[in-house]
Parts: sequence; C-alpha cells; structure tokens
Amino acid sequence: MPKPNHPSGKGPAKPKAAAAEPIIPENYVDFAEQLMKENCALITKTKIQNLLRLACDVYNNENRRTEERLLKESVNQIKLLRIRLAYECGRDPQVRQFVESANLFEYLAKLSSVGTCTRQDLIDYYHYMEALVAFHRYYSESKTGEENAS
Repeated sequence: MPKPNHPSGKGPAKPKAAAAEPIIPENYVDFAEQLMKENCALITKTKIQNLLRLACDVYNNENRRTEERLLKESVNQIKLLRIRLAYECGRDPQVRQFVESANLFEYLAKLSSVGTCTRQDLIDYYHYMEALVAFHRYYSESKTGEENAS
C-alpha cells in the first residue's frame, strides 16, 4: 500500500531544507546609512575606501563567475582580508569601534567558512561596503558643509 504523504506514494515526504540565512541582512543599505549618520567621524575617508579596495579583487573575481559556491582562492583572500582588518583595528581604536559596529568581522568570518556561503553572500558584502563608503561621503560632506556655514 502506498504511503500517503509522499508525492509518488512511496513513503514519507522528505522535509525541504530551509533556505540558508543570508550573511548580510536584506536591509543593509538602511543599516549602512544609520551607521554612518551616527559614526561617520570614527573612520576617515581614506581608511574606509581602503577597506573597500581590499574586498574589490575578490568581488571582481567572483562577480564574473556563475557557480554558486566561492572558489577556494576567494575564501583564502577573504581570510587575508580578515587579517588586514584586524591589523587596522589594532592600529586605531576608532577604526576598531567602527568595524565592530558595522559587523565587518562577523560578516567576514561567515564568508570565510568554506562551504557555508555563496557568491551572492560575497557580492552582498561588497555592496554593503559600497553603501558604507557612499554614506560616509554623504554624511561627512554634510557635516563639513554645516561647519563651513557657521
């Protein structure tokens, strides 16, 4: 007698795997804006652009591909990015405060876990970094304009 809960009638249906939680939250643009509105002074334009530049090579390699999983080489580059980020945080307590409030270490740790993240996760991370740079520029220019108007 066929089992009723499987579509083919051959046994119980297997539960569908839950979709993996994205590493970067969907509202990353709003989060980046709020973060920069409150913490723009913690990091210089040069430092935040350098953080973006570090992620740029990995992004460019992965953005051209179509496979879902990251290349092992890309994962290794992400690990090196974490090391560089740690160095920058050690040099400047304000950079550390910014990196922690932006969750950059947390996101990079998840990205560098082999087999657990996708190309899209890396692309989202890069876009998040772009949003941080853009809102840093916006809010630092706003504050500069206010100071000059005084």
